[in-house]
Amino acid sequence: MISQSNYIQQSSNIPFNALPPVLKDFDKVYRSNFKEANDDPSLTFVISLYYQKLNEYVAKTQVQAPKAENSAAKQKYKYRLRLQLQEEARMALK
Repeated sequence: MISQSNYIQQSSNIPFNALPPVLKDFDKVYRSNFKEANDDPSLTFVISLYYQKLNEYVAKTQVQAPKAENSAAKQKYKYRLRLQLQEEARMALK
């Protein structure tokens, strides 16, 4: 779960390019003013809402992106690479 205490460490695992525009825009502003925003009591609700929505989005995208798709893409890449290597080996033997 992403929170204020681990946001900087966890941010490397967040797919920022795939975030909805609202979360992406808030992140840009929040990162540039991280310390000031966290020290401002009037922003507490907004920041906690951001973490809630960000955690919901990350959890949803992790569930929706099954590893089988990645595995299928990797298998397809390996298959193409194997075919290419076989073709190069045939050409070298001629």
